[in-house]
Amino acid sequence: MTEPSPLLAGPWPSLATVACAAALASGCVRRQQTLEDPVAPLLLAADEAWAERDRVGLEAAEEPLQEAYGLDPHRPEVLWRLVRHQHALGWTEPTDRARLFAWAEGRSMGLDCLATDPEVDSLRLTRGWVAALAAVDTPATEPCVAWTAMVWSRWIALLGAGATAVDLPTVRALADRAAGAEAADRALNGRWSQALLDATAPRWAGGDPTEALATLEVLVQHHPSELLLQVDRLRVTGDILTPPYRAKLLEELKRATPDTPEERAAIAALLEAEGAKPGPQGGSPR
Repeated sequence: MTEPSPLLAGPWPSLATVACAAALASGCVRRQQTLEDPVAPLLLAADEAWAERDRVGLEAAEEPLQEAYGLDPHRPEVLWRLVRHQHALGWTEPTDRARLFAWAEGRSMGLDCLATDPEVDSLRLTRGWVAALAAVDTPATEPCVAWTAMVWSRWIALLGAGATAVDLPTVRALADRAAGAEAADRALNGRWSQALLDATAPRWAGGDPTEALATLEVLVQHHPSELLLQVDRLRVTGDILTPPYRAKLLEELKRATPDTPEERAAIAALLEAEGAKPGPQGGSPR
């Protein structure tokens, strides 16, 4: 008779013991990851709060980002999220001056984000930003392009392109680069930024409000839940809309149900400027 292998001899641990050991091992891995990269869990917390920002507020999404920034101020994953935050924050500010400041802060962080790539930083010092942007080829800095394009083009749209003409070549290069991104969210930011620039840039600098409206119409069709697109369609191309169509779009926004703080603030500001009041659905969570 064959003797049982010592490897198969008991006593065997219970399933509960095995499960507990696995859980402890998983916890050890997470703790090790936290020790090796203390920024990673902060980014996760920031993303979770960002997804719930209409319930918990923008501050809840900003706090872990600021902590992460204190630990690693040159990390692209931290910086582009701060740019995104500044873009949202700008909409919630009560005055144009405060909005400009928030978006200018976002632009500055965005450029810092791009400059974390040594090749990009070297080229922008020697040949300028337009040439440097052609060297952006790392996944970590691609979101920097998309969000910097958005926040900078929005700053220009509010301030007026005539006063910021020197910025247009760089912002246009950012928008064009983002529009060609494979990731859908980055491409959306790029095309959206192109529309803002087309709507506000002087004709001699490539501005074309009709083209801007056409782009925004397509984007609204493909992204109907992006209420800020609908706000921008009225805000930056409203002068070329026919009165009946403009009234129709305003009525739709009055009945919109925003689900982020920036959407709620942007719609309220637009309707106040138009002398309208939100409809029965306006302001309620989606």
